[in-house]
Amino acid sequence: AQGSGDIWIENCVVRDVKHKGIHWGTTCDRITIRGNLCLRCGSPAAEKVSNNGGTGGMYFCYNNHRVLIEGNRMVDCYRGVFGFDERDASGGVDTDSLIANNIFENCTANGVSPDGFYGTGRHLRIAGNQFIRFTGDATPILFTHNGGLSGSVISGNVFGDFQDGYAGENGAIMIANANGVVIRGNVVERNPSATGSTADLKPGSISRGGETQRYCGPAG
Repeated sequence: AQGSGDIWIENCVVRDVKHKGIHWGTTCDRITIRGNLCLRCGSPAAEKVSNNGGTGGMYFCYNNHRVLIEGNRMVDCYRGVFGFDERDASGGVDTDSLIANNIFENCTANGVSPDGFYGTGRHLRIAGNQFIRFTGDATPILFTHNGGLSGSVISGNVFGDFQDGYAGENGAIMIANANGVVIRGNVVERNPSATGSTADLKPGSISRGGETQRYCGPAG
């Protein structure tokens, strides 16, 4: 899809991929990624030899605009959705994208990690997603590395059903090197191993409200 617009990737199953499950390339506008399953994509071993932004389920390259990632499931991936670039040699910037109503299940490094090879992005919305069954020292949402995710919103997400041994040293959301990020209305459930209860998290149980309408506006 590199250099394209109005592209849909829907209802696909991508599994046991060494590096990147879905990678739509650079310089795209109005990309819809909906209803897909990424299973066991990426690994720590592949991450060590990757020369292009890391490994996992779905990868943003640079200079992409108005990407909608909606209703997908990332299961047992190293990273869920990752990449995003604010700075690169050609001056391309990722802008005005939405990650909504997805399920990130047992992603062993990060669920959403704007910490790509070049930098991050601007005006990203992460809304109504579920981050479940994380273990070890995985961080569900991690903004860090080579730049800031300027002017972004993280809202209405649920974090819960953590597995035994979950350390959570960085918390459910970790922000570093970012300006003007709004975090509101998120819920972190208690660890069921400590409370004896498990969060009732099901696909479609979180409403995005008007996020799709706002996404469809002009890039800028």
